[in-house]
Amino acid sequence: MGRIGRPPSIDSSEDDESSNNDDAVSKSGSESESDSGDRNAESKRGGNRNSLQAAASPDRAEVEGTKHQTEGRGQTAKQQWNEARDAIIAELKTPTSEIHLTILTLRTTKKEKCTKIWKRYASEFDEKKVVDSVGRLLLQYSKKEGHFSEKSNKKKTKNDAPIWKTRKVQSEAYTLLYKLRLHSEQGTGIDDMDAETIYKHHKVFHAFDLEDFKKKDIKMVKLTDKHRREINENIELFKNHRLRFPKKSVSSKGKPIWRDHTASDLLKSDTKSGKAEKVKPKQLWESREEYQKFSLEDFRKHVYQEKYRQLAGPYWQKKRNKAALKEHEKRVAEMHREWHHSRWVENVDELADQLDKLDDKV
Repeated sequence: MGRIGRPPSIDSSEDDESSNNDDAVSKSGSESESDSGDRNAESKRGGNRNSLQAAASPDRAEVEGTKHQTEGRGQTAKQQWNEARDAIIAELKTPTSEIHLTILTLRTTKKEKCTKIWKRYASEFDEKKVVDSVGRLLLQYSKKEGHFSEKSNKKKTKNDAPIWKTRKVQSEAYTLLYKLRLHSEQGTGIDDMDAETIYKHHKVFHAFDLEDFKKKDIKMVKLTDKHRREINENIELFKNHRLRFPKKSVSSKGKPIWRDHTASDLLKSDTKSGKAEKVKPKQLWESREEYQKFSLEDFRKHVYQEKYRQLAGPYWQKKRNKAALKEHEKRVAEMHREWHHSRWVENVDELADQLDKLDDKV
């Protein structure tokens, strides 16, 4: 089936042009009495010719008129019709939609059903063209062709498949599998499990096909082995660095370092609870011994800095990304516990079955 065209709206620009031609005819008739008859006849023929052209090809005038009307709203008439058509197609694809429940169930003609759809979803467009377009859509729907073919549905299903991992997005299933494989030495027994056993222990993996999951698990084993080696190397390098350059608790100016001090965490807590807003920095400084390890002048700066950080931090992109990552890791940690619990329950069930067998033998 061909693509459904955009039904144009009605515009009167050609009628105005015809009236202007008639005015020109009247003006030319007053210039000379001797040849007025010839000129009037010629102008009349020209006016008739313009009227016939307007009647024969109204699409151009209609399109231009609709275009000027809709461009001010930031959307062309073609885009509006495409949206209306897509809405109708989506409704037809949903068996419980309003079109199926209230229109297609009526005992009436196909044309009247198309007219009701036009009134409901595209009344701002030309009725005849919309009715014809909807009629073609209904024909496609009945024959399972075009937008309603199996090929089209499979393509949409492929596009709607859950994301495993992209450059910017990691699924919870990916992160959980990565965490399980990376920390396999923690006594989880995952090294002795195949992909299918891992797959069935948590529902987050069930969003993916089992065969695809097996392929992903093979790649994950290779990736985590590589990362584990890199992590161990970095740990050794860091230990050597710390042995050569121990961590300092006092700065070169003889002041305690704020970042690693307990006062930093306490100030974050007092600011979040609202306590820092109710009192002045000096009163807050006097309320805790940890704060008094720092001078009042330095502490006051940290108070203002922490207030600004908590106020503006949520709007910083880097902070938002960190917060989102933290929430993602929190959910994955919960899934990690659920996975281990499922594994523990399975082990208990296996042990119970073995004990039952022993009892039967006895």
